[in-house]
Amino acid sequence: MSFEQLLRDAYSDCIKEFLEDNRREPSEGIHVSEILTCLRRSYLYTTKPVEVTPNYSLFSGVVIHRAIEDIICKKIEKLAKERYDLKSEVIHETEITDGILVGTPDIVVVLGDIVYVLELKTTKYHPVSIIENYKRAKSSPRGLDVFRNNLEKILVAMHDKYIKQTQIYMSMLKKQGYKDIRGYIVYVRRTDGKMKLDEVPYSEQTYKWALNRADKLYRSYHTGEEPEPEPSILCSPYVDRETGKIISRCPYYDTCPVYRKI
Repeated sequence: MSFEQLLRDAYSDCIKEFLEDNRREPSEGIHVSEILTCLRRSYLYTTKPVEVTPNYSLFSGVVIHRAIEDIICKKIEKLAKERYDLKSEVIHETEITDGILVGTPDIVVVLGDIVYVLELKTTKYHPVSIIENYKRAKSSPRGLDVFRNNLEKILVAMHDKYIKQTQIYMSMLKKQGYKDIRGYIVYVRRTDGKMKLDEVPYSEQTYKWALNRADKLYRSYHTGEEPEPEPSILCSPYVDRETGKIISRCPYYDTCPVYRKI
């Protein structure tokens, strides 16, 4: 074996081991991330987990995400005291639960009487375009079909998912007694570090939707009955621009009864 191959293998193994170590373990309740995607996928991910493979995009996203979180958490508390003379509490990736759902908001900031929920998302795409396209899809009766480009549809669908995620965390914190709760999606572009915030409105409707889905998934785990597939733009395979390989976004795509009929 050449030294170059040894180095490549060591690099690949490091990424794989990092991702394995940071893989979310099944929790007692239903994690918020489980109900934000196809319930069949979440069920199979827990009951038939796939092998972790080296994924540099995921690896770099996690590393950058954590570094930014650490920096922001340290600075918010310091600046809140200096600028507003307010006592603040910055909670980093704490687990919250309402007895059914389990969630892990990236950052929760208690600033005086106001609680802020911050969901940090790193992206290689332009955050302003993502947010504007989301508003465009929401205001159009055609929804995602207003876009011809699948990538635009995917980014808008992901933004919608992030909004629901933040709204669920806001509702869970309200159940814990907090009254004035505000939410933000914080996009950071990986190529240049630019930040863009999108304020998220509180939604009791989204919380009820989440509880309904959590109940369905909970019953599936206990009965062993696989949930119905929920096909969407986030399921479809795509062609990797660098390698030309067809990559499935869902590891259970090939066995999905919906797509086998197409």
